[in-house]
Amino acid sequence: MDIESSKTEILKKSEVGFNDSQFITKQVFYTSKDGTRIPMFITHKKGIKLDGSNPAFIYAYGAFNWISFLWYQPHLLSWLEMGGVYAQPSIRGGGEYGEEWHQDGVGLNRQNAVDDYISASEWLIEQGYVSNKRLVANGGSISSALAGNVLTQRPDLYGAVIIDRPALDMLRYDRFTTASFWVDELGSPKDSLDFEVLYGLSPYHQLDNNAEYPPVLVMIGNKDEVTPPLHAYKFIAALQNVGVAKTNPMLLKMMWDTGHTFGSSPEQVVDSRTDEILFLIKALRIESQY
Repeated sequence: MDIESSKTEILKKSEVGFNDSQFITKQVFYTSKDGTRIPMFITHKKGIKLDGSNPAFIYAYGAFNWISFLWYQPHLLSWLEMGGVYAQPSIRGGGEYGEEWHQDGVGLNRQNAVDDYISASEWLIEQGYVSNKRLVANGGSISSALAGNVLTQRPDLYGAVIIDRPALDMLRYDRFTTASFWVDELGSPKDSLDFEVLYGLSPYHQLDNNAEYPPVLVMIGNKDEVTPPLHAYKFIAALQNVGVAKTNPMLLKMMWDTGHTFGSSPEQVVDSRTDEILFLIKALRIESQY
């Protein structure tokens, strides 16, 4: 980039063998539980039939004023080429519409972010992009609890859930490593009002022994100093012992010698993401036609 003229040119471009002309990306708007209008990006192959048969992957973040946008993720190219849909709603807690939008989805208002996520999932089903049996919920880092919340609040909406680098015990998240810096965003368990909200939104504490949970994969690095592995250990151990959930796989993927990432080498990243895609192929029973 030329700083004076603001003109840009490509310095280097990766050759990935991906024909982007076969796909379409668009922004849509849907209505959340309280009537708020929420934007969402959707990417998929051109010409797909909206008959509910497509597998779909939904990811949201909704924290730290981060503006939600689509970015290059190689493993999602495989997902799209298999006929999958990728959806990314710009839920409250992000920075899409300024600080008010941010504050409406964090702290005591965190349930709004969960509702925005659930409403996005319902919209995708209503519009024929996917059926509930083929919809994947995903969140990671600070949004890992978000994925855990939609799992515990609406397990009927999803065919599988993938939770990356999680903090899932929200009553103890602030006691370990750098997650203590999340208190301003999520609230403090030491505060009585915050505690009530955090308890209600703590996936570890909200598991229901009578619920029918879909297949779950939790992915964690053993040297993660942002969301330490203890959250993943506790959550999966509890989930594996929840009543009828035992009929579905509840899996933990340990990414060895990694921190808050999917691998310390390109080979590890490929291994981790490959396991993720293979898990979804099995969990959603994706046929070879994809």
